[in-house]
Amino acid sequence: MIAAAWRCLTGGPAERDAARRTLVACSGGADSAALAFALAGRSAGARAGIVLAHIVHDLRPTREALADRDRTKALAARLGIEFVEGVARVRSLKGNAEANARRGRYAALRELALKHGCRYVATGHQGNDQLETVLMRLLRGSGLRGLRAIRASRGLGGGVVLVRPMLGVTRADAERICASAAYEPAIDATNADATRLRSALRQEVVPILARLNPAVHAHATHAAAAIEQAQRLVHRRANALVRSSAIPLAKLKRAGPLVAGEAVLLAARRAAHDPQLTLPRRTLGAILRAIATDAPRTRTFKHAGLIGTLTPKCFEWKPLRART
Repeated sequence: MIAAAWRCLTGGPAERDAARRTLVACSGGADSAALAFALAGRSAGARAGIVLAHIVHDLRPTREALADRDRTKALAARLGIEFVEGVARVRSLKGNAEANARRGRYAALRELALKHGCRYVATGHQGNDQLETVLMRLLRGSGLRGLRAIRASRGLGGGVVLVRPMLGVTRADAERICASAAYEPAIDATNADATRLRSALRQEVVPILARLNPAVHAHATHAAAAIEQAQRLVHRRANALVRSSAIPLAKLKRAGPLVAGEAVLLAARRAAHDPQLTLPRRTLGAILRAIATDAPRTRTFKHAGLIGTLTPKCFEWKPLRART
């Protein structure tokens, strides 16, 4: 099932396995090790297209970090595939450490993929991760973008595509794959820290949901995929509105709040030349409420070096010029 999903995400049945050259991100834990077993254990053709990669983070004690690297390197040797490593240096960065580590990890994986001729990067996110992420986004009041949760594939930049072939299986499935291969996975102690939202959901909420319906992990994955399709439709309609810097107010009103909100976001990204820019919920909500009024007056909204101006005719983002 995992290998079939990988093939589906990397070109379909017409592509030869050796041509799907994939960098498999492996921490040494059960999920990513199961992914390595599933992809590299199929055939010589599959092994020829698989590279096992480990990213060393500077947030962990050096001895622990290097032990997990060596465990992953030994796994690559056992499977007869190439091993590569990278470093994510995020300790000195400001902001959320977990978010910084995630961005650093994907940046390092992208660079390794480009260096070693891999078109794809595969990670071991599975159905439990998807369910936990959906629940986290619900608790945070996320919209369509957030409720897509963990996407099956997305671009990493430079022509590299991130794929997640294990969303259709559970953590228990991954552990069974490791056990059947007599592989002892690394244990991440932070997973037991119930002060972290994901860990609390994993320990206290997910077991209850699984007892109520054992298929809850699959249902969460299907729901997230459906929301992803809905978001793509909203994105296409919104993109059609953002033809110029000024979006006609009448079109925003007719589009409805979902499409109008996406259009406002896309316009902000275009004005900022930043495809990753996000808008705070409060700011976007204020803009949408102003758009929906019967007789909107001219208003301005500031965010991330931009100023958005709403007039009775249009809405437009422009760079906020510094006062001299």
